[in-house]
Amino acid sequence: MTDGQRQFFQISALILSLIVLLLLVFSRASEVGDGITKTDTDVDLVFPPQVKNNVVRQIYDDLPNIDITSWEYILCNPAHNIGQYTPEVVQVESGNSYFDTRAVDALIDLLNGARTAGFYPRVYVGYRSYVNQASQYQSQVNKFVNDGYSRLDAEKAAAEISAAPGTSEHQTGLGADLVDRYTETLSGFTLDPNFEAWLNDHCVEYGFIMRYPENKISITGRYEPWHVRYVGQIAANFMKMHDLCLEEFVMLY
Repeated sequence: MTDGQRQFFQISALILSLIVLLLLVFSRASEVGDGITKTDTDVDLVFPPQVKNNVVRQIYDDLPNIDITSWEYILCNPAHNIGQYTPEVVQVESGNSYFDTRAVDALIDLLNGARTAGFYPRVYVGYRSYVNQASQYQSQVNKFVNDGYSRLDAEKAAAEISAAPGTSEHQTGLGADLVDRYTETLSGFTLDPNFEAWLNDHCVEYGFIMRYPENKISITGRYEPWHVRYVGQIAANFMKMHDLCLEEFVMLY
């Protein structure tokens, strides 16, 4: 083999190696573009850390054809802070509570449905602004700091009592704590169990879901049998049928 031939083969081998390397790089880039990184990010924005690694996306033949970015599906939780989101709200009946103007009629229909069933419902808490939530949360933090907690521990403890600003369902204007006339404080022990059962069975008829059911505590971090959330009848019926919480529903899109 002449020196010229040897040099030719060496150059060809080098070019071939470069081509293989480029193919590997483009292949990896294609994987990221196809959604591997995006999926991880989406999970981070929906589920808390203790849950996200065990998320399994199921496939449903009857999945509603909806725009998941529409206002009624807004997700608000510790993993998905909505900042200073401010909906347009209106007073609910003649009380001191407010609700999103686009969903208030559905809420009033739900209240009237409960009355027809023999209950005396009222809105204990409806819309709460970012500023009010921040004030309530800071008040709890200060209490724990005064009790000797470090600032970090105080914030963690406060978050178990009052959601940090930007992470409360009430800020969406679509969540409401509903109680009966005998309730003075929000407690599962003081609510009328018959009213709780009625809410759980019938709120879906008005486009609402039970936002924090007992069997989803591992995902939502809360059990609140008084808290309903408006999502519209299509989504509510689907979530009720398949026993999904809002986090699980959002992850399907």
